[in-house]
Order: sequence, then structure tokens, then C-alpha cells
Amino acid sequence: MDRLGIHHVHVATTDFGVKKGKTVIKADVIDSVAEKVRTLICEELNHVE
Repeated sequence: MDRLGIHHVHVATTDFGVKKGKTVIKADVIDSVAEKVRTLICEELNHVE
């Protein structure tokens, strides 16, 4: 992707404390993960030339 000029950010649910089959997915969990991903994307965009 980088060779094509497409910048990407890799995230895993476990980066945010969400574990498959163990974490109950409710609105508060979704909101928390969405905010963290948004922050990561914004931080990465600030580093793009």
C-alpha cells in the first residue's frame, strides 16, 4: 500500500482490550474503540508528508 501512496494504520481489537469471545460488545465498548481508532488515525495524518 505504501508503494501506491496509500497510507494505512493497522489496529487489532486486542490493542483496545477487546478479546474475541470474552468481551461483551455494547455501545460503550464500540464508542471507546471508535474514539481510540479516530485518535490513532488523526495522529497518523499529522505525520503524513
